[in-house]
Amino acid sequence: MDSHHLDEPRVTDSGAQIMDRQIELEDILLHEDLEPMALSYQLLNKITDDFSDKLEIGRGGFAVVYKAILDNGVVAVKRLSNMYMHEDKFKREVECLMNAKHKNIVRFLGYCSDTQGNMGSYNGKWIMAEVQERLLCFEYLSKGSLEGYIKDSLGEIEWRKRYHIIKGICEGLNYLHQKNIMHLDLKPENILLDEDMTAKITDFGLSRCFDKDQTRVMTNSVAGTMGYLAPECYRSEKITITHKLDLYSLGIIIMEMLTGKKGYQITVENVLEIWSKSMVDELQLEQIRVCATIGIECIDLDPAKRPASMSHIIDRLTEIECSTHAISIGGTSELLLLQQVTLCFPFQPNKVIMCPLELTNNIDKRIAFRLTDKSTESFINLPLHGLVPPNTTYTLVLTTKEKKDRPRKYIADLILQSVISSLCDDSYIGNGESLPNSIFHETGNAAQMVKLKALYTQRQHNTTSLSNAIMPTIKIIFSTEKNRELLRHSLDINHAKKWITMGYQDGIVVFWDYETQSKVDWLKVSADDEIVCIKFIARKQWIVAGTLNGNIHVYNYEEMKRITSFTAGTYESLQSLAVHPTRPYLLSAGIYIKLWNWDHGWECIRTFEYEDYKKIVGFSPNDTFASTSMVHPIVECTKFESYVIEGDYTVKVWSLDSPKYEYALDGHSNRVVCLDFLTYHGHDFLVTGSDDKTAKIWYLETKECAYTLEAFVSPVTSVLYQPDLQTLFTGSNDGAIYLWSTANCR
Repeated sequence: MDSHHLDEPRVTDSGAQIMDRQIELEDILLHEDLEPMALSYQLLNKITDDFSDKLEIGRGGFAVVYKAILDNGVVAVKRLSNMYMHEDKFKREVECLMNAKHKNIVRFLGYCSDTQGNMGSYNGKWIMAEVQERLLCFEYLSKGSLEGYIKDSLGEIEWRKRYHIIKGICEGLNYLHQKNIMHLDLKPENILLDEDMTAKITDFGLSRCFDKDQTRVMTNSVAGTMGYLAPECYRSEKITITHKLDLYSLGIIIMEMLTGKKGYQITVENVLEIWSKSMVDELQLEQIRVCATIGIECIDLDPAKRPASMSHIIDRLTEIECSTHAISIGGTSELLLLQQVTLCFPFQPNKVIMCPLELTNNIDKRIAFRLTDKSTESFINLPLHGLVPPNTTYTLVLTTKEKKDRPRKYIADLILQSVISSLCDDSYIGNGESLPNSIFHETGNAAQMVKLKALYTQRQHNTTSLSNAIMPTIKIIFSTEKNRELLRHSLDINHAKKWITMGYQDGIVVFWDYETQSKVDWLKVSADDEIVCIKFIARKQWIVAGTLNGNIHVYNYEEMKRITSFTAGTYESLQSLAVHPTRPYLLSAGIYIKLWNWDHGWECIRTFEYEDYKKIVGFSPNDTFASTSMVHPIVECTKFESYVIEGDYTVKVWSLDSPKYEYALDGHSNRVVCLDFLTYHGHDFLVTGSDDKTAKIWYLETKECAYTLEAFVSPVTSVLYQPDLQTLFTGSNDGAIYLWSTANCR
């Protein structure tokens, strides 16, 4: 720890140094993986406005707590009095704080132990006196302490929130005991609440950190708070400190939460009678009964009769939750579980920066969400909205707008709303903003909400890359409506460069690096023609883009220069392209399927007999290819039979040596709109995606379906295999990309 004496050269932060340390503190506030740091007195003095009375938020016998203002948020600074403790006791408190990291423990950000030289008058003379300053810095919790919420009237906090607070205190105390930390001053004043009424234990000034195998310590006295301190601390000269002291304090708090009064001698039956007059159901009354039983056991005068440990208490609460299907109140995250509430975008000039946000739906119903920015002008492309399928992890990828210069701190306050969706008609999916708006309008106040922060950062922070996200039903959402459109038309992967390319309706091709999750470059291939299909030819460093009007454009993507352009034929509206893996061939599919040889000046060397103005094609590793029809079948019915007279749901497999297909694969119940080949363990497979909201993997040796992928909530629009990652990319009509691992396929 930092400590200065007057006979040593003093280290005083300059204005620039204070600003640098403030930025470091702001980073710690936003990134929970960073360790607490030593803070300078000058910085803490600055952010509390010279410890202004106007910023004072709490005062006790040994400390004053101030609200401190940073550029990206608020923290709490606890200034200990000079008479509070010796240096070794201060170090012991900091040691406990450094070891306590849990959602139900107030987050510790930093400490300061510094000697200040203050001038004062003594016997008519000015002298320099040393003043020891000891300060602690914590996260700021706006709701204050639990003491302000325990009232005689139980209506102040409804039962579900009270239970959430009780469970949080128990989980925090259980964590401390597992870390061999005895709190020894547990009381409502030392339990703070965040905006979601989540309990967080604070104030470790009296705490003891035991050694690994130590379970008790003998002492002559224990300082605590009357009414919460266990009675055995008053009975003898020698006091045994164990976890049972904390259990007694916990029992007093639980009974206060149940009755609104402290020191109220009461039975379980009395507690149930009190709550029976409130708006609680039978399942909640069972929870109240268990909590009352635990509370009464904890305040038993005999420590041996108190519960054996906090873990036993947690087990009992968990058991009652399972039997009553209790739902705790923790904010929106109870509908959609969030991995983080701070989104970091490492700034790069004139680049689109991406950051993933995982939304996990663990229930058996769809959850609609909407993500917005509280401000009118956001540096993120918002709003975003969608439906999370049941029991699915949905990874929302947020992107920033391109900016030339980065502000020192650029922060956005985001709101994520979620609600259980009642819509059963899948035709609403992918229809844009109207779907979530209608759901949230109908549900009104039933929607849950959680607050998030997004910011540009100076340092590079690790983010989840696509290369790691290979679990089934991982979903990535691109952030603009244009991106949703393109999934229906053009998408390809360059395995060597780890790029994804996308073609847009305005004739623009964009290149993304899926490992860094940033835009690499873009080019304009057509002035007024929509790009409907796109392919890399990696061995030539080319990109080939087909347009709605039947034009094919070839560009060198390293130099961003045009190689050639030609037309596939008059009125030949293209639907797809395919590149042969080894030979100089390109397949184009419009009204006809045509084979082009680029070594012969892009000569059309074969036309295949498949007259259908909408079709998709793809090459296998061998000299075969597959095609699908994208025309909705027209069925003509007679009295006895029905006939499909146009279009079908099959996939046809062709040889390059024959103008007619060799065989067809039948299994989808709607149009097949995309396909790709993959080789796995020496065997060839074909992947197809359909409007029936499934993707199928076909084993070509047996001509049978080996796997059916069914996580989608809307039609599948793209399938691409990345062999280096053993990952199958699938895009769907709701603007999502799923990633499927093939590592464990057999």
